[in-house]
Amino acid sequence: MSALFCSLFEKYQNWKTIDYMNLVYENSRACTLEPLLEQAFILALTKQNYSEQEINTIITTISQTGSLQTSHHTALTHGPTFSTIDALSLCALPINTPYIIGANAGVAFSNPAWSGALCFQSTSFESLLLQNNAVYTKQRKAQQERENHGETEKRINFLTGKERDQLVYGTKINKEHIGVWQALLPDVQNLLIPPSEASLFSVWATKNAAKIQSLFFQRPVFIFDINLVVTQYLILALQDKNHFLYSLFFDATKQAALKQQLGFEPFSFLLNEEYKKKRRITIAHWDKFTLKTNEANLDKEEMLTRLQNNELCPGLFLIFFILCFYNKINTFGSFLQINYMNEYREKLKGLPDLDLDLNEKLFLTTGRLPQANEEALYPLDKLIQKENFDFTSFTNLYIKDIWNPIKQRIQKNKQK
Repeated sequence: MSALFCSLFEKYQNWKTIDYMNLVYENSRACTLEPLLEQAFILALTKQNYSEQEINTIITTISQTGSLQTSHHTALTHGPTFSTIDALSLCALPINTPYIIGANAGVAFSNPAWSGALCFQSTSFESLLLQNNAVYTKQRKAQQERENHGETEKRINFLTGKERDQLVYGTKINKEHIGVWQALLPDVQNLLIPPSEASLFSVWATKNAAKIQSLFFQRPVFIFDINLVVTQYLILALQDKNHFLYSLFFDATKQAALKQQLGFEPFSFLLNEEYKKKRRITIAHWDKFTLKTNEANLDKEEMLTRLQNNELCPGLFLIFFILCFYNKINTFGSFLQINYMNEYREKLKGLPDLDLDLNEKLFLTTGRLPQANEEALYPLDKLIQKENFDFTSFTNLYIKDIWNPIKQRIQKNKQK
């Protein structure tokens, strides 16, 4: 367990959730987005089927609050941890203020959030799926295998086996995904957005999660694929010779200085590769004037084409370098994020020539509600039961109430 998380736990454990979150928002300052970033938001959110009014709402809210929730992986449904993070973030916002999440699609489908599945616990499969068909039989069999291994979470998985370890980013909806959707009961389909073949899975997932969380919390929630925004930004910046990022990519001296200061490859991208009849994630690095992948070395134009085709997913450093350190957005994050963001910040202080925001900010948003009767918080369960979230009870909790379960899980995982 990190010393930083422990020190924050010690400092804020006896604060009420709403008081802590008010302090987090106070640590954020209204910011004017760089015109190029605003343009990237418009392009990316348009691709994600947001209306002009919704895009304006998202951009305005980020600018006015100076903050963006970035703890989440892209997922069809939010489970106990992500939903507690949502409750914590929402509890200090005025009722009609939109809550904005930039979800990370730069993960495998098999990540702990199970990005390609509807996740729940107390609801029966018979309450969600049509019975006596191949989809129902397959889903029940898979669930039985998980239960035999001690899992209590239930899942309706939209993926085929070969997709399990591939990158969420860039994956397109196929007939198999639509087949699972068609096997859902009509009341469940009404809670979701219909999938469209060949459209991006990450877009469909984030729009569904936003709809479910908005219904459950009775608050306006917007979720988008953050990697798509950063991709659009890179496409624009790397064609503008006057942009600071262009010089870092194409000036070998500046690039070497950045790499030496950080101690790792700053311009990394994720992509899929074929492996034993399946697809898995591999990493490519931009080195001087070439993107080096396992398959080939790509020049600038080839890299831009891959970016435009959603075949290259920007890595973590690029995301936060652009959004947080350069555009001064306070990116809220989990107990893992505070560690690598602190490392980035300290190392970037050695590069005074860059106009970056390196001030320390409070941005830790994590937690898990204490379980009553071993039942964890799954919004899909609650909506099926026609229940909404109780903010009054939540704001009476202390930070230690929701951080202790995370602390215990970290300790348990270290012992394995």
